[in-house]
Amino acid sequence: MPKVGALEYIWCTMAKKSGLADRTKFHLPIEANDTSSIADISGNGYNGVLGGGTVVKDGTRYALNLSGGMESRIPYDLPFGESFTLCFWMKSDQNQVKWMLNGYNGRHYVEKSIAITPNTWFHLAFRFNDRTVTVFKNGEQLHSGSVNIMAVGFAIYDDDVFGSAVYFDDIRLLMGALPVNDIASVMNGKADLMIQKWSTPIRVNPYDGEDGKPGVSVTLADVEYAQSTSNSVAPTTGWQTTAPTWINGRYIWSRTKVSYSDNTTTYTKAVCITGGKGSTGDSGVGVSSIIEQYYLSSSATSLLNGSWSTTRPTWKDKWYIWTRSVITYTNGTSDTTAAICVTGSKGDKGEDGKPGDKGEKGDSPVLVYRGIYDSSKTYYGNSKRLDAVKYNNQYYIVRIDAGTFSNVTPTTTSKWNTFGAQFETIATNLLLAEGANIGDWFIKGGKIVSTMGNGNRVELDASMARIYIESSSGGGDYALVDFGAKMTIDANRGIFETRAKNAPNYSNAVSYMSPTGIFSNMAGTDGMPASSGYTHRGAIVGLGFANVPARTWAINAVDTIVAGVYGRASNSGTAPAFGGFFYDLFAGGLIFGRKCITGTSNNTWYLNREDTVVIGYTSAASVVYLPASPKEGQVIFVKQWWRGYMRFRPRSGYLIYDDTSVNDYYDFGEGQGGMFVYTVGYVDGVKKQAWLVSRWKY
Repeated sequence: MPKVGALEYIWCTMAKKSGLADRTKFHLPIEANDTSSIADISGNGYNGVLGGGTVVKDGTRYALNLSGGMESRIPYDLPFGESFTLCFWMKSDQNQVKWMLNGYNGRHYVEKSIAITPNTWFHLAFRFNDRTVTVFKNGEQLHSGSVNIMAVGFAIYDDDVFGSAVYFDDIRLLMGALPVNDIASVMNGKADLMIQKWSTPIRVNPYDGEDGKPGVSVTLADVEYAQSTSNSVAPTTGWQTTAPTWINGRYIWSRTKVSYSDNTTTYTKAVCITGGKGSTGDSGVGVSSIIEQYYLSSSATSLLNGSWSTTRPTWKDKWYIWTRSVITYTNGTSDTTAAICVTGSKGDKGEDGKPGDKGEKGDSPVLVYRGIYDSSKTYYGNSKRLDAVKYNNQYYIVRIDAGTFSNVTPTTTSKWNTFGAQFETIATNLLLAEGANIGDWFIKGGKIVSTMGNGNRVELDASMARIYIESSSGGGDYALVDFGAKMTIDANRGIFETRAKNAPNYSNAVSYMSPTGIFSNMAGTDGMPASSGYTHRGAIVGLGFANVPARTWAINAVDTIVAGVYGRASNSGTAPAFGGFFYDLFAGGLIFGRKCITGTSNNTWYLNREDTVVIGYTSAASVVYLPASPKEGQVIFVKQWWRGYMRFRPRSGYLIYDDTSVNDYYDFGEGQGGMFVYTVGYVDGVKKQAWLVSRWKY
């Protein structure tokens, strides 16, 4: 508030801008005079650095030209983890642009394309909410994308990064995930418009006059509301202390009632705090509530040494009551009116008062333990705070007259004193510690860290929701190499990770275990004992030692088995599923699933997907149907052992070929063997699903 001289008076008038203006973190409209930097008109000082970019005129607007891979920079990091909306106008000579949101470790990302008209300006808004981005083009929602871990990077680009022509204008970041109507306001340049006109000016300081009678104190300050059909003439009746429910076509007015100790009452100038009804447009929002708030400040010109509350404060001498209203709308958003001081500023000095009562005893300085001494840290010694540290296994405390300092070792007696008793003996309920040592554990900043110093380390980090373990050895009894290990249980990423602590330059050994599976990139575990003389290394080794008896043998019975690695897969989609997939498979002994065809009379059999070797024990004619839903490359070996024969038939939709001619069936008689291979191909332009068969004898 400006100072006034004799016969000078201060008047005040108020208006209110859209709440979008208060949410703006930076706003860079491109102007002709932006020759070395781009001015941030939000007032937050994030002026853009042109770098290799240039400002050019494009029709009626000025634009930032970043064609051909040029680069400019805004000195502000996107606040990932918070809700915010990034808006700008853009023009490109391409027919599409792309955007990408990156997750924490770079392996999680989402990338999508936006179709555009070349050399035509269009508006984009990217609404960030936690790990999700929703994209709006020219005010219309296009699509959205998410990553499943914390986002750390965002980019917009095209397929010709270093050759395309690209222009930007009106770059703006607003905090909060804006609704579509607010995004339209930003796009149409209405974000900074006033939603409440300038109020009638009111005088805020008294007229000069003769010395008056002894002053009076304020006994009550309360906000009153009234509704009216006019937004220009204040109502004279209907004033109440409870905010009324907003009614379409009516206007809510506000004033502050101030009562004094001499039983007099004054009212501030009434102000209309809700806008009038405009022309018919999109579905609007109404006012759901108005809450008055109060602030008891030590200053008549600014808000100091207090806080906002919905409870009316008791007036104190040399303190000032301010008021404001929080208006909540039916769409969940809210606005806050400008704060107004409703009690008078400091008057002339009065007569000396009577001596006051003796005050209470002042506070003692607080002891703050800062952990191991660090020359880069700032330490404090005053009547409010004394810092303590550990240095060369001895504890020291800052002198109360040391002031604020850094880079002064604790052995310097002008700043430090030795701690009389060992620090561990101090009662913990007397200690306000920045960090604390308990046994061989150090506690600080949401972390509990072991301090044994033997190459092993354990850290429980509540701030990052993880457990970290560092070991001087790693790999266990079967490890062929020992790099040490760094193990992490990470709740944010949902994984257990172990990395080599001292990995050589040819390997960055790491393994993951998560709900999605197990991954390992280092073949460092021995699958054979040293006594064998073999070196068989694997990233995953399964030995499968057991002592399990076999079941009684029977034809076609599934035997009890023991396996070092057991795999089985299924897929509800259309892609094939395999229990295991290997390139360059080495099998030191190969055993197939067997199916025996038995019987002394004609009968019918159906093969399953696990039947790989089919042996004919039958002495009659047996019909054998090949498996349903085979996989390409599936192989079935056939051998007729006894005097009968097996007649193989395909399932419906499948065929049998031994050459270029199709066969309805294929017989294998006594002593004959053969092989079926399933494949898919085209015969005379027609797609065929066929079993290809070869037959031989003995």
